[in-house]
Amino acid sequence: MKRIARFVLLAVLAASVASVEAGNVWLNWTGAKANIDIAWSAAGYSAGQAMTTAEYDAFRANVKSKMDTHWAGFNATFLETNPGGLFETLRFGSTTGSSGLLGQAERLDWRNRFKDDIANLYLANFGGMINAGTFTRAENLERLANAVAGTASHELGHNCGLQHYDCYGQDNINAPLYSGITGQQNDAIMATGNTGLTLFRRGLPRSFNPLETMKLEFADGFAPTLGQTVTEMVGAHGSIATAQEVFGTTLPISGRSAVNIDGGISANGQADYYSFQTTVGSLIVGNIFSAFWESDTVDTVLTLYNNVGTQVATNNNIAYTSTTFGGSGTYSQDSIILNFQAAYSGVYYMAVRGNGSSTGNYELLLAGANPVPEPATMLALGAGVALLLRRRKRQAA
Repeated sequence: MKRIARFVLLAVLAASVASVEAGNVWLNWTGAKANIDIAWSAAGYSAGQAMTTAEYDAFRANVKSKMDTHWAGFNATFLETNPGGLFETLRFGSTTGSSGLLGQAERLDWRNRFKDDIANLYLANFGGMINAGTFTRAENLERLANAVAGTASHELGHNCGLQHYDCYGQDNINAPLYSGITGQQNDAIMATGNTGLTLFRRGLPRSFNPLETMKLEFADGFAPTLGQTVTEMVGAHGSIATAQEVFGTTLPISGRSAVNIDGGISANGQADYYSFQTTVGSLIVGNIFSAFWESDTVDTVLTLYNNVGTQVATNNNIAYTSTTFGGSGTYSQDSIILNFQAAYSGVYYMAVRGNGSSTGNYELLLAGANPVPEPATMLALGAGVALLLRRRKRQAA
């Protein structure tokens, strides 16, 4: 019961420091028209068929409108003049020597700790999404706006902590088998060439999927209600019997319940166990952030156990190819258990271990954890946990 009270207090403290930073984003179009002209020409339009000033102005307005749709519900304000103060910047006039590069974010910034990140868009390379001989002029203008808006939201997503593998966070892609991947991942904003996103598909609308949306609710400055982060307990919690109990918070945009845990592996062989209550049918997600986030990265192994201590899912490294998730092609040494569907209502356990002798700090996003119960329910829960522990002791005797 003391542990429950401690984390209710932590939840209150986390709520009290919710973001006051507005999610201003400067759409900096300086130099962009010349790059758009290159893409337009690459699509097969002659000098006499160049994009007009009116078309270019309408195109820019269309890109902003589509980004407004992508970020609906979030505190994202897209401006075409420098807003001053702290703001994210999308540079549409950037150039690159790589013909296959469409955009590049300054960093992967989980929880958006930095409010002044920059991302570059290389519009000269967008000619592959449009074709003068295949689509009408109006269709090409629309396809180009879809492609540019999708890439711009993609790079801004990186600056808020999203990563490419998040595109697999569709509800019907479930652990531990991740079967049935047929291309639905490429409907998501964070899809990319390595996930199978084609040039044709880039010209069609995309949106943030449920996982991407939930993770953005932890982005300070963009989330209207900031997802809570709690601290790993000081005492040992290296087993199911001593697991640190955590609770989720229901997030208003995604409708998911989740909590973020700030922890670390400080010794060879250390394991951190977290217990949480969930509801049958809930999609459990455990996602470690360290490889692109912490200065002292830790190679983790993430394991999910059911209420009797049986392992039901585990992951060492994040890996994917276009039609498989969790297979070959390591993306990072972080770990993820994606969309494990709870088979019952009750307790599950998530364990974080260092792989081999690896140590360092991590953050664990745990989704599917029920919110803090009402006081009467908390008393019953405490009695149930005590009874479960007594049963284990009898079995071990």
